[in-house]
Amino acid sequence: MSDNHLTILVVEPGKPPYPRQIPDTLQAMQEIVGGDIDATYPYEDPVALIFNSSGKFTGLQPNRLLRLENGDPYDVVCGTFFLAGLGGGSVQILVLVVPAAAEDENERDDDYDKYQQREYRARRALVAFARH
Repeated sequence: MSDNHLTILVVEPGKPPYPRQIPDTLQAMQEIVGGDIDATYPYEDPVALIFNSSGKFTGLQPNRLLRLENGDPYDVVCGTFFLAGLGGGSVQILVLVVPAAAEDENERDDDYDKYQQREYRARRALVAFARH
């Protein structure tokens, strides 16, 4: 990976998350989400969830629920979003979804699997929530 690219985890509605490399530019991030971006930090890990800031108001498809620690939903993300690791606590210096200091490729793969599993559980919960 070059210094001017980010490795992110893209999450499209109704699809499993997948890793992708994008240029480290505002335009590339906006292209992923289909508009202006905003960020939230729903996990204990230093990970940003980057989403379309007007997705709920423009009718984008519901994608994933955000949940409190007790499992209760508190918000829904609409449209495609992505997860990216943070460096220095600022969305302007996104680096990797997985730690760059991981000792080997298996450790990085384990971290991707952890976020993919978490997002898969959230997708299943959204389906269950929508039925009630």
